[in-house]
Amino acid sequence: MKLGMFVAVVEEGSVRAAAERVFRTQPAVSIAVRALEEEFEAPLFDRSERYEFRRTQAGEALYRYAKRMLSLRKEAVPEPGYISKLRIGGLRIGANESISLHLLPQLAHAFLKQYPGMRMAVKCERSESLLGTSRRAGSIWC
Repeated sequence: MKLGMFVAVVEEGSVRAAAERVFRTQPAVSIAVRALEEEFEAPLFDRSERYEFRRTQAGEALYRYAKRMLSLRKEAVPEPGYISKLRIGGLRIGANESISLHLLPQLAHAFLKQYPGMRMAVKCERSESLLGTSRRAGSIWC
């Protein structure tokens, strides 16, 4: 996140514009840049001119690497549409007697029609039993 803020400052030319671009406050962006400077033990900008963000040699080097790293991150993280198209995995449902007889068959049918690659496990028991099961580590029952 700090690298993204740093790149935004470089490309936008101001902390204010960078903050708008990355949806953060100006102080948050300034803090991120200062943290990077502390981490790399070098100034990233020449601050002799108050309103001009000229990169130092260290800032120029970091900018090149940061651009590459952010580009690789974009390649590694699939687009949101891709994630929504994933239709594999499993769903576990716990249902009491009345739900399992009346409502669950229609819901299960509609869900499996929309997500044919999903596995569904249904546990039908009395409500008291299901509530006791929901407290086990790793179990998710409704």
